[in-house]
Amino acid sequence: MTSLGTAGVDHWHTASYAACLAHREQPFHGLAFRLYTIGAGRLQPAMQPDEVSRANLARMTNMIIVLDSFGALRSSPRL
Repeated sequence: MTSLGTAGVDHWHTASYAACLAHREQPFHGLAFRLYTIGAGRLQPAMQPDEVSRANLARMTNMIIVLDSFGALRSSPRL
């Protein structure tokens, strides 16, 4: 981001880029919670019908693909 500033990109664009990058990284958080709702163990309750959980998982995995979330993690300055 420092190189963007020295290249003449103003703070608004830098902040916008950071916000976009953070948005692209977020689906993994939702995916972890969606996976938990399936309830795989005997002692873990089924929180939703399996078809609802599978539909939500499909939405989350599609979001990860469309947003290129793995690419966002690779390019994150925080890593």
